[in-house]
Amino acid sequence: MDMRHPSLDQPFVRPPPLKPQRFMGPSAPCWCGSGQPHVKCHFMREQRKRLAPHEIDEMAQEFARKGYCSYPKLPGELCDTTITDAHTVQKRGSLTAIAENGHVLDPKPQGLKAMTEHSGRTPPRLIGIGQASTFPGFCNKHDAVFRPIEGKQARFDCETALLFAYRAFAYERYKKELQQQHLTIMREQDRGAPFEKQVGVQQIVHLHGLGIRRGLAEVDALKADLEQRLQTRSFEGMHFHAVTFDDVLPVAACGAFQPEFAFDGTPLQRLARGDAPLEHVTLSLVVYEGKSSVIFAWLGNPLGPATRFVQSFAAIPDDRKADAVLRVTLENLENVYMNPSWWNGLPKDAQAVLMDHFWSGLPGNRTAQRLLDTGGTWVTARVDSNTSVWPRAPEP
Repeated sequence: MDMRHPSLDQPFVRPPPLKPQRFMGPSAPCWCGSGQPHVKCHFMREQRKRLAPHEIDEMAQEFARKGYCSYPKLPGELCDTTITDAHTVQKRGSLTAIAENGHVLDPKPQGLKAMTEHSGRTPPRLIGIGQASTFPGFCNKHDAVFRPIEGKQARFDCETALLFAYRAFAYERYKKELQQQHLTIMREQDRGAPFEKQVGVQQIVHLHGLGIRRGLAEVDALKADLEQRLQTRSFEGMHFHAVTFDDVLPVAACGAFQPEFAFDGTPLQRLARGDAPLEHVTLSLVVYEGKSSVIFAWLGNPLGPATRFVQSFAAIPDDRKADAVLRVTLENLENVYMNPSWWNGLPKDAQAVLMDHFWSGLPGNRTAQRLLDTGGTWVTARVDSNTSVWPRAPEP
């Protein structure tokens, strides 16, 4: 069986270019692709007032506050009327374990204004654990589905792996919808600019829109698959690899990503190449009973990119796995939280290396060297135990 993913041999997918028109009929669809008539969109755009950074941040925050319950309802079933700020990383366990005075460090970018002030790379900031890792993605009633992985203890099996994976995909779905909504904000950032700059801004929006729409469609399909499994308690094809360390790692995280390279640098799949579905892996870095565990969960081909990615992690020596977890977490996830004293105690060059992983750029621009072990040691925890359900290899 050919293990090579088709995306490795297919060209980069570019959307058809926009056809900018300085002059159009007022009721014609605007050339930028917004779907609005030209008179309500780019007509006399250069004369409109420019958006200030704080106005852009306020628009983004308004989008982010709008919540919904993403759990599928049975016929006739209703949600709770209250949308909760659901934690993707449990507050009482993982976040509390790495917090100091109720706070953790969040490396995510914090709005256009802050990005501008720090030349595009904002430093990690302190936030309360009540706000860390939350998103308005479930009602109070359906957030309870995660109770089996919210306590002081948790077993690692296909059922809990499914819950870890579902929570990660629910969060990724919410973030991708925000990205799609943020495109509408990006469209407005050419107000007051000359026509040539308007074209440049809209071309960027156009290109990003293709990737966001494709990513959203793939996440929706996988999320729906997981939801059906939850409702029918069907675990066939649910794979996971859980590693527990002998101490608390200084980082907690949750998310999903499409692995492009294995830990040894082997190419697995490339984003935005061809139309073959890409495989995802979810990663949850959590704490139970004073020990950190990393849980990789995935669906997919027994010889596919997701399986081979996790197998490459399993092959890493046990005394190097903790550092490998930090690399892959910072490289691929933005829903990451850190212990303040650990971070502040790192040498500046170590901080720079780790933040370089976090700011590695858009997926698709990563290289085979990104996850290689270069000898850096940021944590000293060793593997205490591991549990796995691996895909069965197909019959020859």
